[in-house]
Amino acid sequence: MFAPINDALAKIPKAILDKALADKARLTTSGSGEYCSVNGSAEVVCGNVKTVDADVYIIDTALTPSS
Repeated sequence: MFAPINDALAKIPKAILDKALADKARLTTSGSGEYCSVNGSAEVVCGNVKTVDADVYIIDTALTPSS
């Protein structure tokens, strides 16, 4: 699971955020070790955070659909 930081979410207009949350498109990741990116636009700032249901990776940019 990828979770944008609050500052990243606050930058997105509500209509775009609603559309992004409804999009079920697959994400792509790249990198290893100290660096990892998601869809080439968001960097993981904190990874492998254990929760009850998933491992969470916190990213610095909210991901939105391209169109």
